[in-house]
Amino acid sequence: MPLRSPARYLLAALLLCVPLWAAADEGLVLVAHPDSPVAGVDTETVAALYLGLRTGLDGLPGARPLDLKDRKLREKFYGTVTNRNLAQLRAHWSKLVFTGKGRPPRAMSVEDMAATLRNDPEAIGYLPVSASQGLRHLLPVP
Repeated sequence: MPLRSPARYLLAALLLCVPLWAAADEGLVLVAHPDSPVAGVDTETVAALYLGLRTGLDGLPGARPLDLKDRKLREKFYGTVTNRNLAQLRAHWSKLVFTGKGRPPRAMSVEDMAATLRNDPEAIGYLPVSASQGLRHLLPVP
């Protein structure tokens, strides 16, 4: 029995959504410039860097963290690395900015971050694994 027209469209729509689900579940990786002297870092160090509680990394004292604009990727990164949600993160940075103790990392698109990381030896950021080719991988973020 052939598929009726609405069923065919529903099946096609579901098949087209599969790549979107796969991309949403893709892992993240903390990355740096290809020639970065940083060999690797632990989760606690990355959390301290991204929360403004640390100003650099071993081998890279001027490390500047970069952030992504994509909400889902930010939620995944900060939830995994800092155990904080975005509301808690906003409250944390509001306090630091108000007291003059820090500024949040600059937020940008995946493409802009990848380009910045390739050109700036002091920048550090997190990207989907598929966008991190040619960069130094420092820490996988499952």
